[in-house]
Amino acid sequence: MPRFVSLGLLAACLLPALAPARALAPARALAPARALAPAPGPPPGLRSSAQTAAVPATAPLQGDAVAGRAAEHQVTFAELDALLLDRYALAPEGQAALQFLARTTLLEALGAEAGIDVTPAELDARWREIDAAATESGVPGGIRGHLQTSGVDELTFRETLRLALVHERLARAGLGVPPEREISGESQQVWLDDQLTAAGFEGQQRPFSDGVVATIGGHPIPSRDLADSLREQLPTEELRGALAQLLLLRALEARMPEADPRSVAQAVDTELAGRRARAEADPLYQGVSFEDLLRARGRDMDSMRRDPALKIAAMAAMHSEARYGGDRLRDAYLAERETFDGLFGEAVSARAIWLAADPSGQPRTPAAAQTLLEQLAERITGEAAFAALAVEHSDDPGSAQQGGALGFVTRRTPGVDANLSDLLLAEAGAGVQGLSGPFSVAGGAVLLWLGERRPAPAFETMADDIEKELRRRFLEETLPGSSISTFLDPQFQLTPAAAGSR
Repeated sequence: MPRFVSLGLLAACLLPALAPARALAPARALAPARALAPAPGPPPGLRSSAQTAAVPATAPLQGDAVAGRAAEHQVTFAELDALLLDRYALAPEGQAALQFLARTTLLEALGAEAGIDVTPAELDARWREIDAAATESGVPGGIRGHLQTSGVDELTFRETLRLALVHERLARAGLGVPPEREISGESQQVWLDDQLTAAGFEGQQRPFSDGVVATIGGHPIPSRDLADSLREQLPTEELRGALAQLLLLRALEARMPEADPRSVAQAVDTELAGRRARAEADPLYQGVSFEDLLRARGRDMDSMRRDPALKIAAMAAMHSEARYGGDRLRDAYLAERETFDGLFGEAVSARAIWLAADPSGQPRTPAAAQTLLEQLAERITGEAAFAALAVEHSDDPGSAQQGGALGFVTRRTPGVDANLSDLLLAEAGAGVQGLSGPFSVAGGAVLLWLGERRPAPAFETMADDIEKELRRRFLEETLPGSSISTFLDPQFQLTPAAAGSR
């Protein structure tokens, strides 16, 4: 069966560009003369064509093709898909994709039962209608130009049109609308909704060992199709993160041969027990069982135990206990006291408005930046006013939308310039609270708001943070992020997995 999830994505990408200057109703956007109901719309949150452009259109995104690699480790699309189905098949993202697949599956089945055959000539005629609409709307190169710009394969888009024509004919027959009369996209959608209700939808249970995630009217929806849809729907960084975790687990298994399956399973159970305890202690979840919380997110205990993220956390805990158990964590702290105190010691809650000396290529001297901050300072009557001005004026994209909030800044908070951290702590140490500055800093000037000062905690208070930092180092050491390449990268080579390699 053709994969229509990707086709729905293409239709969604095309609709805005093919509409006339003013917004055109989505159900009519592809047809100027006759109504053409596009294939049922994709689930919300699908990536744009720009996000998927790096993935070759002919890529064998399935089975034993390599989806990611790092050093001697590799992960196949089959392994990635199994993880995506575990994480998302029963979650809102997967259920939205599954509803879309149910519609396309039913349309294909009903079209076959009705003997509907869309000819190449009919597809060509509809193509010409769309091309005329695109050209009239000012799309350079018409429909073909837009497809090329969007990285969309022409044959794949024609398949979208074929399914749309099948949908239209079925709806016409079902609603008794003759060929000479226009049938609206809304009418076609109502007809299809009725067919879905009558057919009956039945979801299957994870782990979908028979390769079927659901049936509609007795017609199977393959788990492979849902996995394809999830790869299109999920944000790029979500996919990249999943592959990184699968590869990291491979590297950990190679580095820790002593971590046999039984000991790892015990560590996973310990990790799950800790998460259960934290959830049960959280006031937000009082009266809700841990299992119900997982179910609300489309998960269960078995799928969690299979998840590489949980296994990674469990194996990192095993390594930490073996290396830093007892008083050895204190010894590690004393050996790097300055580093750990810089990360987790004395801190001050702060906000900042930073003005670049050369924002977006526009000329502004450091002195001009400082003068502008002095003018802003005169308008600040309290923290709320500072936050509002930060949103409006700060050139730091990481904090501007949060009102310039930096959180609690230690001497070496990751992501905060060390010179700014030192300045903040010096001001706080001098007893400054509230507005401070402006100060000249590298690349511009900064205006500060200092809130609560937190003194350096004792080792016992920092112990958890120190252990987490040591675990982070261990994992980064095991598989540096820079060593990972995936099918989402432009130059990635898609090859079958090497026999016997992991």
